[in-house]
Amino acid sequence: MSRTNFQRCAESISVVVLVSTLTLHGCNSSSGAAEHAAFQFVASVELDAELLAAMQDYYGAESSKDWARTYRYRPEAFRTIVGFDAYARQMSKDSIGWQLLRVEIMTLESDSEGQSVHMRFTEGFDETVAMTYFDGRVPAGENTWEGIGLWQKTDSGWTCVDAVSRNHLTLNGRLTN
Repeated sequence: MSRTNFQRCAESISVVVLVSTLTLHGCNSSSGAAEHAAFQFVASVELDAELLAAMQDYYGAESSKDWARTYRYRPEAFRTIVGFDAYARQMSKDSIGWQLLRVEIMTLESDSEGQSVHMRFTEGFDETVAMTYFDGRVPAGENTWEGIGLWQKTDSGWTCVDAVSRNHLTLNGRLTN
């Protein structure tokens, strides 16, 4: 999906801003990061209420590293390929030193596959991540990523086909249709 399509979509949607803040306790960070981190979910566009609730819950769970909750949002085809134990193990490994701080919904577009959602993610990361992922070129702190996720409505509710990997959460990407 091109940036132009998202811009057109954004221009045609009435804008509402929703900010949800969740305080997390006991963040896992090998650098001794603060014991409390606030997660923010911001929607700058109007969303289906059920989709909004699902996305808030999914990314809130990701921020608190609640892999059982995020796994429930993945499609049945994904859960058939990737068992929960393998998923939780990989997500735990991939999230070491990272903390999801903020998700902002920029634009969305409906298509035959579902809702393509352009998002901006702000993540905090420690010194180990700075050295491992950025070869020391970026100091520990915060980084912002943008990506397009895909959510589909099913009989059982909204599922997250692609939650955006952001270069470190390998199982957040799209593995199935």
